[in-house]
Amino acid sequence: MSTITQVAAHQILDSRGSPTVEVHLALDNGMVVTAPAPSGASIGKHEAEEKRDHQMASYMGLSVQQAIASVNQILAPALVGKDPLAQGELDQLMIGLDATPNKSKLGANAIIATSIAIAKAGATVSNLPIYQYIAKLSNNPKPLLCPTPMFNIINGGLHGTGNLDIQEFMIVPAHRLAYSQALEIGDEVYLNLKEVLVKKALLTSVGDEGGFTPTLFTNASALDLIFEAAKAAGYNMGQDAFIALDVAADQLKHGDKYFLKDSSETYSAQALINFYQNLIAKYQVLSIEDPFAEDDWAAWHELKATIGSGALIVGDDLTVTNPQRVQQAIAEDAISALIVKPNQIGTISEALQVVDIARQAGLTIIVSHRSGETEDTFIADFAVGVGADYFKGGAPARGERVAKYNRFIEIEAQLATKTA
Repeated sequence: MSTITQVAAHQILDSRGSPTVEVHLALDNGMVVTAPAPSGASIGKHEAEEKRDHQMASYMGLSVQQAIASVNQILAPALVGKDPLAQGELDQLMIGLDATPNKSKLGANAIIATSIAIAKAGATVSNLPIYQYIAKLSNNPKPLLCPTPMFNIINGGLHGTGNLDIQEFMIVPAHRLAYSQALEIGDEVYLNLKEVLVKKALLTSVGDEGGFTPTLFTNASALDLIFEAAKAAGYNMGQDAFIALDVAADQLKHGDKYFLKDSSETYSAQALINFYQNLIAKYQVLSIEDPFAEDDWAAWHELKATIGSGALIVGDDLTVTNPQRVQQAIAEDAISALIVKPNQIGTISEALQVVDIARQAGLTIIVSHRSGETEDTFIADFAVGVGADYFKGGAPARGERVAKYNRFIEIEAQLATKTA
């Protein structure tokens, strides 16, 4: 049995230039793994809580020295000497050491980086690729495949520049396609979109996730641009590729009304349902993520009842990779799909529990990156291991996004070799 001999954390920068936690974990066989914690911009209020220092003299208050101290002074002594294959046991040990409902004492950023490091160490000890090790941990009954990518090619909301209300406008290649084909479609539409924007004298600067941030008069105009780009690339929307939206509606709700620049009038929940129905019908919308605020349960239920199987209704801020929130969403019949982000809940074991709940309920599973990322590719292996249907990784641009998409290329080739 291999054992953990050292756990040490230090501060690095993520893709937004904000500090984050990176954990180094050493084993008695001499192997060392590293794992950073990603961070979101659009954060649900029910997420596990990051720990930041809030001292304006250091990184504008964003430094994570307290979270690093949590790892070095509290988690490390408890983990040294333990078996890295005991993922569930060690995650529970860390949860117990924190002993808060939202991991606010030690910090979810401290705990998730350590939990990921344990999973990587377990894969190393098992002499397995990380995706195969995750498949074992999750009891994934499906053949291993790379999920269909969802490319966020126009950024708005908190990922953009205040240019658009809707946070993510995604192009999604047809689910039937092999990953390498899907990647080519997404990249070609992205490249053609830049040409379309240039011709229209619109901004080609990019947001947090690599998507373009043109300033437009309506959200629907962004969809028209994507359709034009897809046509220029030689693809048929509704056949070769589809639209997915992340509305992040928490940012749009004020009182009991929602605000979108597509109308001078405010939107009631019913008016917003009508707006979504029109988008689905006109633009071949595959999925709508966070169409309402995270506690507007009645509106979520009504939208799902109204749309039926016409599009996936996706929970993210609503469900925050939390077993209790996911079970409530299932009971309320509020979603047909959910986003899985391990850092939202704080441990790999709890994220796997959410995947199991979703799988048993027949929900579509979408594993996602965060807007604050690093070049680490663990989340790509995680998506393959749990049998995710889709993967959100941002645009096919910026190193921290491309690293994930390139990791899938490696995994696809390895899986093809195994089945040849």
